[in-house]
Amino acid sequence: MTRTRVDSAAKHIMPAKVDSNLMKIYSGNANADLQTLHEKRLDFLTEKDDLILNVSRRLECLDTRTFHAYPAVISTLGKCTEAYKAILAVLYSQKGAGDLHAMITALKTPAEKMKAVFEHIERMDEATNPCVAEFMRLYPDYQKLLEKTKDSMLEREVKSMPFYEMQGYSLGRAYASPVSGDTVFSVLIGGCVTVMNGHFAMHAGQQVQWYFQFEAPYFSNAHTSVNVVGERFSGDQRAPDAIGMKRRKLEEPRRTNFVHPKPYVPSFQSEVFGDRMRIFGKCLNGGGAFEPVDIMIMTQSL
Repeated sequence: MTRTRVDSAAKHIMPAKVDSNLMKIYSGNANADLQTLHEKRLDFLTEKDDLILNVSRRLECLDTRTFHAYPAVISTLGKCTEAYKAILAVLYSQKGAGDLHAMITALKTPAEKMKAVFEHIERMDEATNPCVAEFMRLYPDYQKLLEKTKDSMLEREVKSMPFYEMQGYSLGRAYASPVSGDTVFSVLIGGCVTVMNGHFAMHAGQQVQWYFQFEAPYFSNAHTSVNVVGERFSGDQRAPDAIGMKRRKLEEPRRTNFVHPKPYVPSFQSEVFGDRMRIFGKCLNGGGAFEPVDIMIMTQSL
């Protein structure tokens, strides 16, 4: 392996299409249309080597079979609300499959959905889950959550929430709106790839999971007497919000809410199912935070 770009003969590539309808919801504009996405096309752009998530399955229509010419995908949550990000952080911090399913059930509640979600999170233990503690700090009561929800954007985001599943890595550029350019692009779904690491150092042989950019403060970025790099915090621990990013910049405003790779590090206390279900490969050649790493994508064998 080299620190340039790893190459192998066995590569699995398929086309995918940016989900324009979902990106309208993540635009931060309740009245967004394709023209809105076009005017702010650099905010929602998918670039080469971006980690791509499949969003074809919606939480609310598990029994409905929908077929598309291409898989529906995204590479960023765009300008989604802070409350939606807080809910996602809590969702993926669930330690057991039963806990995760219980929260998904709350998210699928047809009537008074946001109240059901808030009450479900309120019953969780703040002392052992920093994500829950942060959510309750931001939204100590249901009315506070509603006040933060402008133009019902949060309800639209939760109602449209998909199962976020690893699709692969982008091999080209794609836009969120067909007015801007191609929305269909090639995705590497299996094989070796050299990509930019996330916030946490990665070593050869470690399993690799994906995580949202805003989840970084809930993982340790240094070896301590309690945690190792990449391990999820427990109790009232939380990393500082200001974490340096060396990612390339296109133009202002900068793209945000990306998806990054990180080493999967099970906690000494208990394994977190929300992290384990996001494993998608193995590290072949490691690197520090925001340095090139070689990864073998192995979603076809999971």
